[in-house]
Amino acid sequence: MQKARIILIAMIIVVGIGGMLAFKASRFNTSPVWRYTTQISTFGTVYSTNTIFCTALGATRYLTTTGPTTTVIFSIGPAIGNITLQEVGGTNTFIIGNQPCALITTRTTAAM
Repeated sequence: MQKARIILIAMIIVVGIGGMLAFKASRFNTSPVWRYTTQISTFGTVYSTNTIFCTALGATRYLTTTGPTTTVIFSIGPAIGNITLQEVGGTNTFIIGNQPCALITTRTTAAM
């Protein structure tokens, strides 16, 4: 009887935690809102180019299923070609894919 009670309590705890995680997952996901820029920073190093490109690096907003709708930039397919970025004040280069993006209307959140 004692063993059954311990197993039942453990199952209730696991189901409760799973339910909380499922609720949180349905509110938002890890899909970032993209943005247009000419430079990015990675590990404290700034890379720049003359070409405007679309990136999710350094995102501060994420897609969600709750809240008001807004128009944002989002990736619409695989990269088309490459863009070479030059380290600001240095000689290193950083190559990224030229990602096509478009405006979409969706819900976003700053929570992650």
